[in-house]
Amino acid sequence: MKESNNSSNKIIDSIIIGSFVFFTIIFLLLSWFLIQRNNNNFLDKYNKYFGQVGLNYDNQVSLEVKNDFKDVFHNVDHFFENVSFSVSSTDFDCSNSINALGDEEFYGWYLVDNSNNIVCESSVPNDVINLRQFDENFFLKVDQNFLISKVFSLEIEAGNAKNVNVFKIYKSYFDDKKNKQATVVLLVDLDTFILTHLKDNSLWFGSEFFVLDSKGDIFWTVDKDLIGKNIEDDYVKKVYVGFGDALNILQKARIGKIGFQTYEFRGDTYITSYTKSQILPDYYWGILVNTPAKYIQSDVFANYTQGSNTFFYFVAFLLIVFLLSLYFVFRKNIFLHFQINETKKEMIEETKKFKITEVKLNKTVEELELLNSNMVNRELKMIELKEEIKKIKGNK
Repeated sequence: MKESNNSSNKIIDSIIIGSFVFFTIIFLLLSWFLIQRNNNNFLDKYNKYFGQVGLNYDNQVSLEVKNDFKDVFHNVDHFFENVSFSVSSTDFDCSNSINALGDEEFYGWYLVDNSNNIVCESSVPNDVINLRQFDENFFLKVDQNFLISKVFSLEIEAGNAKNVNVFKIYKSYFDDKKNKQATVVLLVDLDTFILTHLKDNSLWFGSEFFVLDSKGDIFWTVDKDLIGKNIEDDYVKKVYVGFGDALNILQKARIGKIGFQTYEFRGDTYITSYTKSQILPDYYWGILVNTPAKYIQSDVFANYTQGSNTFFYFVAFLLIVFLLSLYFVFRKNIFLHFQINETKKEMIEETKKFKITEVKLNKTVEELELLNSNMVNRELKMIELKEEIKKIKGNK
Protein backbone atom coordinates (compact mmCIF):
# COMPACT_ATOMS: atom_id res chain seq x y z
CA MET A 1 0.00 0.00 0.00
CA LYS A 2 2.76 2.41 0.98
CA GLU A 3 4.78 1.56 -2.16
CA SER A 4 1.87 2.51 -4.43
CA ASN A 5 1.44 5.77 -2.53
CA ASN A 6 5.15 6.55 -2.83
CA SER A 7 5.10 5.91 -6.57
CA SER A 8 2.09 8.20 -6.99
CA ASN A 9 3.88 10.85 -4.94
CA LYS A 10 6.93 10.62 -7.20
CA ILE A 11 4.74 11.00 -10.28
CA ILE A 12 3.10 14.10 -8.84
CA ASP A 13 6.50 15.52 -7.87
CA SER A 14 7.80 14.90 -11.39
CA ILE A 15 4.79 16.66 -12.89
CA ILE A 16 5.28 19.64 -10.60
CA ILE A 17 9.01 19.85 -11.33
CA GLY A 18 8.40 19.50 -15.07
CA SER A 19 5.79 22.24 -14.97
CA PHE A 20 8.10 24.58 -13.07
CA VAL A 21 10.97 23.92 -15.48
CA PHE A 22 8.77 24.29 -18.57
CA PHE A 23 7.16 27.57 -17.54
CA THR A 24 10.47 28.93 -16.30
CA ILE A 25 12.12 28.20 -19.65
CA ILE A 26 9.19 29.75 -21.53
CA PHE A 27 9.34 32.87 -19.38
CA LEU A 28 13.11 33.22 -19.73
CA LEU A 29 12.98 32.71 -23.50
CA LEU A 30 10.22 35.27 -23.83
CA SER A 31 12.15 37.72 -21.65
CA TRP A 32 15.33 37.16 -23.68
CA PHE A 33 13.40 37.69 -26.92
CA LEU A 34 11.96 40.97 -25.63
CA ILE A 35 15.41 42.13 -24.48
CA GLN A 36 16.97 41.29 -27.85
CA ARG A 37 14.17 43.06 -29.69
CA ASN A 38 14.68 46.08 -27.47
CA ASN A 39 18.44 45.92 -28.17
CA ASN A 40 17.76 45.72 -31.92
CA ASN A 41 15.43 48.72 -31.73
CA PHE A 42 18.09 50.62 -29.82
CA LEU A 43 20.68 49.50 -32.39
CA ASP A 44 18.54 50.75 -35.30
CA LYS A 45 18.12 54.14 -33.63
CA TYR A 46 21.81 54.16 -32.78
CA ASN A 47 22.80 53.39 -36.38
CA LYS A 48 20.45 56.07 -37.72
CA TYR A 49 21.90 58.59 -35.30
CA PHE A 50 25.47 57.86 -36.33
CA GLY A 51 24.42 57.62 -39.97
CA GLN A 52 23.09 61.18 -39.68
CA VAL A 53 26.25 62.27 -37.85
CA GLY A 54 28.33 60.70 -40.62
CA LEU A 55 26.21 62.41 -43.26
CA ASN A 56 26.66 65.79 -41.57
CA TYR A 57 30.41 65.21 -41.48
CA ASP A 58 30.33 63.98 -45.07
CA ASN A 59 28.52 67.13 -46.18
CA GLN A 60 31.12 69.27 -44.47
CA VAL A 61 33.94 67.36 -46.16
CA SER A 62 32.12 67.73 -49.47
CA LEU A 63 31.95 71.50 -49.02
CA GLU A 64 35.63 71.67 -48.07
CA VAL A 65 36.64 69.62 -51.11
CA LYS A 66 34.61 71.90 -53.33
CA ASN A 67 36.30 74.96 -51.80
CA ASP A 68 39.73 73.32 -52.16
CA PHE A 69 39.13 72.81 -55.85
CA LYS A 70 37.95 76.41 -56.12
CA ASP A 71 41.28 77.50 -54.63
CA VAL A 72 43.14 75.37 -57.15
CA PHE A 73 41.07 76.77 -60.00
CA HIS A 74 41.70 80.30 -58.73
CA ASN A 75 45.46 79.62 -58.69
CA VAL A 76 45.30 78.33 -62.25
CA ASP A 77 43.46 81.45 -63.39
CA HIS A 78 46.07 83.52 -61.57
CA PHE A 79 48.75 81.49 -63.33
CA PHE A 80 47.38 82.39 -66.75
CA GLU A 81 47.21 86.04 -65.78
CA ASN A 82 50.98 85.98 -65.31
CA VAL A 83 51.91 83.91 -68.36
CA SER A 84 53.04 85.92 -71.38
CA PHE A 85 52.02 84.70 -74.83
CA SER A 86 53.47 85.98 -78.05
CA VAL A 87 51.24 86.94 -80.91
CA SER A 88 52.30 83.91 -82.89
CA SER A 89 51.42 81.65 -79.89
CA THR A 90 54.77 79.94 -80.23
CA ASP A 91 56.68 81.68 -77.46
CA PHE A 92 55.72 81.50 -73.79
CA ASP A 93 57.18 83.19 -70.78
CA CYS A 94 56.26 81.36 -67.52
CA SER A 95 58.95 82.93 -65.36
CA ASN A 96 56.50 85.13 -63.46
CA SER A 97 54.29 82.13 -62.63
CA ILE A 98 56.86 79.45 -61.94
CA ASN A 99 55.71 79.05 -58.31
CA ALA A 100 52.08 80.06 -58.73
CA LEU A 101 50.85 76.46 -58.69
CA GLY A 102 53.24 75.01 -56.15
CA ASP A 103 51.53 72.87 -53.54
CA GLU A 104 52.40 69.79 -51.56
CA GLU A 105 49.74 67.60 -53.20
CA PHE A 106 51.04 68.41 -56.68
CA TYR A 107 53.89 66.55 -58.30
CA GLY A 108 54.12 69.58 -60.51
CA TRP A 109 52.62 71.17 -63.58
CA TYR A 110 53.43 71.69 -67.19
CA LEU A 111 52.17 73.96 -69.97
CA VAL A 112 51.41 72.47 -73.38
CA ASP A 113 51.00 74.37 -76.64
CA ASN A 114 48.56 73.53 -79.42
CA SER A 115 51.09 71.13 -80.92
CA ASN A 116 51.05 69.13 -77.68
CA ASN A 117 54.57 70.17 -76.79
CA ILE A 118 55.59 71.01 -73.24
CA VAL A 119 56.72 74.64 -73.25
CA CYS A 120 56.91 75.27 -69.49
CA GLU A 121 57.07 72.95 -66.54
CA SER A 122 57.79 72.90 -62.82
CA SER A 123 58.78 70.05 -60.53
CA VAL A 124 57.82 67.35 -63.01
CA PRO A 125 59.88 64.21 -62.28
CA ASN A 126 62.15 63.22 -65.15
CA ASP A 127 61.74 59.52 -64.45
CA VAL A 128 57.93 59.44 -64.70
CA ILE A 129 56.84 56.86 -67.30
CA ASN A 130 53.67 57.51 -69.34
CA LEU A 131 53.40 61.05 -67.98
CA ARG A 132 51.43 62.19 -71.02
CA GLN A 133 48.76 59.52 -70.58
CA PHE A 134 45.24 60.94 -71.20
CA ASP A 135 46.61 64.25 -72.48
CA GLU A 136 45.62 63.70 -76.12
CA ASN A 137 41.97 63.11 -75.23
CA PHE A 138 41.72 66.36 -73.32
CA PHE A 139 43.74 68.48 -75.73
CA LEU A 140 41.31 67.62 -78.52
CA LYS A 141 38.49 69.26 -76.55
CA VAL A 142 37.71 72.94 -76.93
CA ASP A 143 36.03 73.22 -73.53
CA GLN A 144 36.97 76.49 -71.82
CA ASN A 145 36.15 75.05 -68.40
CA PHE A 146 38.40 72.97 -66.20
CA LEU A 147 38.63 69.27 -66.95
CA ILE A 148 39.65 66.45 -64.60
CA SER A 149 41.13 63.17 -65.78
CA LYS A 150 40.63 59.67 -64.46
CA VAL A 151 42.98 58.31 -61.83
CA PHE A 152 45.98 56.45 -63.18
CA SER A 153 49.19 55.03 -61.81
CA LEU A 154 52.64 56.49 -62.37
CA GLU A 155 55.74 54.38 -61.99
CA ILE A 156 58.41 56.31 -60.14
CA GLU A 157 61.73 54.60 -60.76
CA ALA A 158 63.69 56.81 -58.38
CA GLY A 159 62.88 57.32 -54.74
CA ASN A 160 60.80 55.19 -52.40
CA ALA A 161 57.41 55.46 -54.13
CA LYS A 162 56.22 53.15 -56.87
CA ASN A 163 52.90 52.99 -58.68
CA VAL A 164 51.72 56.32 -57.28
CA ASN A 165 48.09 57.18 -57.99
CA VAL A 166 47.62 60.58 -59.62
CA PHE A 167 45.03 62.53 -61.57
CA LYS A 168 45.31 65.61 -63.75
CA ILE A 169 43.52 68.94 -63.80
CA TYR A 170 43.41 70.62 -67.20
CA LYS A 171 42.68 74.23 -68.04
CA SER A 172 43.08 75.75 -71.49
CA TYR A 173 43.81 79.39 -72.22
CA PHE A 174 41.84 81.08 -75.02
CA ASP A 175 42.41 84.44 -76.62
CA ASP A 176 39.72 87.04 -77.22
CA LYS A 177 38.71 85.26 -80.42
CA LYS A 178 38.23 82.02 -78.45
CA ASN A 179 41.23 80.41 -80.03
CA LYS A 180 43.02 78.02 -77.72
CA GLN A 181 46.56 79.18 -76.99
CA ALA A 182 47.82 76.63 -74.44
CA THR A 183 46.78 74.19 -71.75
CA VAL A 184 48.13 73.92 -68.22
CA VAL A 185 48.21 70.46 -66.67
CA LEU A 186 48.34 69.94 -62.90
CA LEU A 187 49.69 66.59 -61.82
CA VAL A 188 47.94 65.83 -58.49
CA ASP A 189 49.18 63.24 -56.00
CA LEU A 190 45.93 61.49 -55.11
CA ASP A 191 47.17 59.94 -51.85
CA THR A 192 48.42 63.27 -50.53
CA PHE A 193 45.25 65.01 -51.71
CA ILE A 194 43.05 62.51 -49.85
CA LEU A 195 45.15 62.72 -46.69
CA THR A 196 45.11 66.52 -46.84
CA HIS A 197 41.46 67.13 -47.65
CA LEU A 198 39.50 64.05 -46.62
CA LYS A 199 41.23 62.18 -43.83
CA ASP A 200 40.51 63.44 -40.34
CA ASN A 201 41.53 62.20 -36.89
CA SER A 202 38.04 63.01 -35.62
CA LEU A 203 36.64 60.18 -37.72
CA TRP A 204 35.61 56.99 -35.96
CA PHE A 205 38.22 54.30 -35.82
CA GLY A 206 37.93 52.09 -38.89
CA SER A 207 36.20 54.73 -41.06
CA GLU A 208 37.35 55.01 -44.65
CA PHE A 209 36.49 57.31 -47.51
CA PHE A 210 35.26 56.10 -50.88
CA VAL A 211 35.26 58.66 -53.70
CA LEU A 212 33.48 58.28 -57.06
CA ASP A 213 33.25 60.76 -59.88
CA SER A 214 30.06 61.50 -61.79
CA LYS A 215 31.01 58.95 -64.46
CA GLY A 216 31.26 56.14 -61.92
CA ASP A 217 35.06 55.98 -61.90
CA ILE A 218 36.50 55.10 -58.50
CA PHE A 219 38.83 57.89 -57.45
CA TRP A 220 39.75 56.62 -54.02
CA THR A 221 39.19 53.62 -51.78
CA VAL A 222 41.22 51.57 -49.32
CA ASP A 223 41.40 48.73 -51.84
CA LYS A 224 44.10 50.04 -54.18
CA ASP A 225 43.09 47.55 -56.88
CA LEU A 226 39.73 49.30 -57.23
CA ILE A 227 41.18 52.78 -57.81
CA GLY A 228 40.69 53.89 -61.39
CA LYS A 229 38.05 51.23 -62.10
CA ASN A 230 34.47 52.02 -63.06
CA ILE A 231 31.74 50.59 -60.86
CA GLU A 232 30.23 49.01 -63.96
CA ASP A 233 33.44 47.08 -64.69
CA ASP A 234 33.34 43.32 -64.33
CA TYR A 235 36.20 43.47 -61.83
CA VAL A 236 34.25 45.73 -59.48
CA LYS A 237 31.10 43.64 -59.84
CA LYS A 238 33.13 40.54 -59.05
CA VAL A 239 34.50 42.14 -55.88
CA TYR A 240 30.97 43.04 -54.75
CA VAL A 241 29.27 39.89 -56.05
CA GLY A 242 26.42 38.93 -53.74
CA PHE A 243 26.46 42.31 -51.99
CA GLY A 244 23.70 44.19 -53.76
CA ASP A 245 23.36 46.84 -51.04
CA ALA A 246 27.02 47.85 -51.42
CA LEU A 247 26.68 48.21 -55.20
CA ASN A 248 23.37 50.01 -54.73
CA ILE A 249 25.07 52.60 -52.49
CA LEU A 250 27.81 53.12 -55.09
CA GLN A 251 25.14 53.69 -57.73
CA LYS A 252 23.39 56.22 -55.51
CA ALA A 253 26.67 58.06 -54.98
CA ARG A 254 27.41 57.96 -58.72
CA ILE A 255 24.14 59.69 -59.59
CA GLY A 256 24.69 62.31 -56.88
CA LYS A 257 22.21 61.21 -54.23
CA ILE A 258 22.67 62.16 -50.58
CA GLY A 259 21.85 59.98 -47.59
CA PHE A 260 23.06 57.11 -45.42
CA GLN A 261 22.41 53.40 -45.21
CA THR A 262 23.18 50.43 -42.99
CA TYR A 263 24.05 47.24 -44.84
CA GLU A 264 25.79 43.87 -44.49
CA PHE A 265 29.06 43.27 -46.30
CA ARG A 266 31.29 40.21 -45.91
CA GLY A 267 29.85 39.26 -42.56
CA ASP A 268 30.02 42.73 -41.00
CA THR A 269 27.53 45.57 -40.63
CA TYR A 270 28.54 48.91 -42.15
CA ILE A 271 27.09 52.39 -41.88
CA THR A 272 27.77 54.43 -45.00
CA SER A 273 26.87 58.04 -45.66
CA TYR A 274 27.15 59.45 -49.16
CA THR A 275 26.96 62.99 -50.45
CA LYS A 276 27.69 65.05 -53.55
CA SER A 277 30.50 67.52 -53.98
CA GLN A 278 29.84 69.66 -57.06
CA ILE A 279 33.32 70.49 -58.33
CA LEU A 280 32.45 71.71 -61.83
CA PRO A 281 29.08 72.52 -63.41
CA ASP A 282 29.03 69.14 -65.15
CA TYR A 283 31.34 67.19 -62.86
CA TYR A 284 31.06 66.14 -59.22
CA TRP A 285 32.42 63.67 -56.73
CA GLY A 286 30.34 61.28 -54.70
CA ILE A 287 32.05 61.14 -51.31
CA LEU A 288 31.22 58.21 -49.02
CA VAL A 289 32.19 57.65 -45.40
CA ASN A 290 32.17 53.92 -44.75
CA THR A 291 32.36 52.79 -41.09
CA PRO A 292 32.08 49.28 -39.59
CA ALA A 293 29.21 49.46 -37.13
CA LYS A 294 31.12 47.44 -34.54
CA TYR A 295 33.52 50.33 -33.99
CA ILE A 296 30.99 53.08 -33.37
CA GLN A 297 28.72 50.73 -31.42
CA SER A 298 31.44 49.20 -29.28
CA ASP A 299 31.24 51.43 -26.21
CA VAL A 300 27.69 52.76 -25.86
CA PHE A 301 25.93 49.75 -27.32
CA ALA A 302 28.12 47.31 -25.36
CA ASN A 303 27.28 49.13 -22.13
CA TYR A 304 23.59 49.19 -23.04
CA THR A 305 23.43 45.49 -23.92
CA GLN A 306 25.56 44.60 -20.91
CA GLY A 307 23.11 46.45 -18.66
CA SER A 308 20.15 44.72 -20.30
CA ASN A 309 21.76 41.30 -20.04
CA THR A 310 22.79 41.89 -16.42
CA PHE A 311 19.24 42.86 -15.56
CA PHE A 312 17.96 39.76 -17.37
CA TYR A 313 20.38 37.45 -15.54
CA PHE A 314 19.48 39.05 -12.20
CA VAL A 315 15.75 38.65 -12.83
CA ALA A 316 16.30 35.09 -14.06
CA PHE A 317 18.28 34.27 -10.92
CA LEU A 318 15.59 35.72 -8.64
CA LEU A 319 12.91 33.89 -10.59
CA ILE A 320 14.71 30.57 -10.31
CA VAL A 321 15.31 31.08 -6.57
CA PHE A 322 11.65 32.03 -6.09
CA LEU A 323 10.42 29.05 -8.09
CA LEU A 324 12.71 26.67 -6.24
CA SER A 325 11.58 28.09 -2.88
CA LEU A 326 7.97 27.86 -3.97
CA TYR A 327 8.53 24.34 -5.17
CA PHE A 328 10.10 23.19 -1.89
CA VAL A 329 7.35 24.87 0.16
CA PHE A 330 4.70 23.35 -2.06
CA ARG A 331 6.45 19.99 -2.01
CA LYS A 332 6.66 20.08 1.79
CA ASN A 333 2.99 20.98 1.95
CA ILE A 334 2.14 18.11 -0.37
CA PHE A 335 4.33 15.81 1.74
CA LEU A 336 2.54 16.85 4.92
CA HIS A 337 -0.79 16.44 3.18
CA PHE A 338 0.15 12.92 2.15
CA GLN A 339 1.36 12.17 5.67
CA ILE A 340 -1.96 13.30 7.13
CA ASN A 341 -3.83 11.17 4.62
CA GLU A 342 -1.65 8.20 5.45
CA THR A 343 -2.25 8.75 9.18
CA LYS A 344 -5.99 8.98 8.55
CA LYS A 345 -5.93 5.79 6.57
CA GLU A 346 -3.93 4.03 9.30
CA MET A 347 -6.31 5.30 11.96
CA ILE A 348 -9.29 4.09 9.95
CA GLU A 349 -7.63 0.70 9.51
CA GLU A 350 -6.85 0.50 13.21
CA THR A 351 -10.40 1.53 14.05
CA LYS A 352 -11.74 -1.21 11.77
CA LYS A 353 -9.45 -3.72 13.39
CA PHE A 354 -10.53 -2.52 16.84
CA LYS A 355 -14.20 -2.86 15.87
CA ILE A 356 -13.65 -6.38 14.60
CA THR A 357 -11.74 -7.28 17.75
CA GLU A 358 -14.47 -5.75 19.85
CA VAL A 359 -17.14 -7.77 18.05
CA LYS A 360 -15.11 -10.94 18.50
CA LEU A 361 -14.49 -10.12 22.14
CA ASN A 362 -18.18 -9.49 22.79
CA LYS A 363 -19.06 -12.77 21.15
CA THR A 364 -16.49 -14.55 23.26
CA VAL A 365 -17.83 -12.88 26.40
CA GLU A 366 -21.34 -13.98 25.50
CA GLU A 367 -20.14 -17.50 24.90
CA LEU A 368 -18.27 -17.49 28.21
CA GLU A 369 -21.31 -16.12 30.03
CA LEU A 370 -23.47 -18.79 28.46
CA LEU A 371 -20.92 -21.46 29.41
CA ASN A 372 -20.72 -20.08 32.92
CA SER A 373 -24.50 -20.07 33.21
CA ASN A 374 -24.65 -23.65 32.01
CA MET A 375 -21.95 -24.65 34.47
CA VAL A 376 -23.78 -22.96 37.36
CA ASN A 377 -27.05 -24.61 36.37
CA ARG A 378 -25.27 -27.96 36.17
CA GLU A 379 -23.75 -27.45 39.63
CA LEU A 380 -27.13 -26.52 41.03
CA LYS A 381 -28.66 -29.53 39.40
CA MET A 382 -25.95 -31.72 40.87
CA ILE A 383 -26.63 -30.29 44.32
CA GLU A 384 -30.35 -31.01 43.95
CA LEU A 385 -29.61 -34.54 42.82
CA LYS A 386 -27.31 -35.07 45.79
CA GLU A 387 -30.00 -33.81 48.16
CA GLU A 388 -32.59 -36.18 46.67
CA ILE A 389 -30.16 -39.10 46.98
CA LYS A 390 -29.67 -38.29 50.65
CA LYS A 391 -33.42 -38.20 51.25
CA ILE A 392 -33.92 -41.52 49.55
CA LYS A 393 -31.15 -43.07 51.64
CA GLY A 394 -32.72 -41.64 54.85
CA ASN A 395 -36.17 -43.05 54.10
CA LYS A 396 -34.81 -46.51 53.81
